[in-house]
Amino acid sequence: MAIRTLGLMAKYWRPGRVKTRLGASIGFTTAAQLHRLFCHHLIESLADCCDRRQIVVWPPEDAALLRDWLDSAIVSPPGEANWDIEVQSPGDLGDRMKHWFESSSSSTRSETCRILIGADCPLIDSDLIGEAIGLLETNAPKAHDVVLGPARDGGYYLIGLQTWNGRFKSLFEDIPWSSESVLEATLDRANRAGLTVAMLDTLSDVDTEADLDDLRGAIDAGAGSPQAHQRLKRLNEQIESILSAEKRG
Repeated sequence: MAIRTLGLMAKYWRPGRVKTRLGASIGFTTAAQLHRLFCHHLIESLADCCDRRQIVVWPPEDAALLRDWLDSAIVSPPGEANWDIEVQSPGDLGDRMKHWFESSSSSTRSETCRILIGADCPLIDSDLIGEAIGLLETNAPKAHDVVLGPARDGGYYLIGLQTWNGRFKSLFEDIPWSSESVLEATLDRANRAGLTVAMLDTLSDVDTEADLDDLRGAIDAGAGSPQAHQRLKRLNEQIESILSAEKRG
């Protein structure tokens, strides 16, 4: 049986430890509340995606806190598998992502692909994940080795790989993380390794106040499929509630 796995990289929302660039503008507590909201939104809106879903959390000591929140805040339909908690490995971002993908090679079940996203892009929806799966698995004319979702800041909001093999390692080694050259360097590594790459639509991560304004503008303009847009409209209302509370405070 073929298995597809979706991972969501996230930190627990401690003020001053998440969304720090955004927090410098709107307050660290408010930024942390927005991070929690984005996690909640993605967990709910992607609940039907893939066969397995994992929240890939860092640091390890916060895994229990996130598990408790997940059990209390997210209600899964009867009989539907929940999200699992997976602790990220030590090391830099590349080490942690590589370990998550590489762990599939020791899986006792047959995985056709793994897709990893961050919690910084609430516009990711089930249609986008389905498109990524199709690009990794469709044999006409050829399935791709790698799929990337480019971010406007020069990074990527999504990376998907076929079943792990050693050629993928270079995608996560000696990359200038947290720079505008991440995507460019990753594409260069893929080309050198002889890997075929498919690209999704370019979206924005929400790292700054300007990014947050862009997200809200995109939602107002009708971003997403009709079903996804209803969730996004609710997300916009919740963002407004958090920002209004910060202003009143």
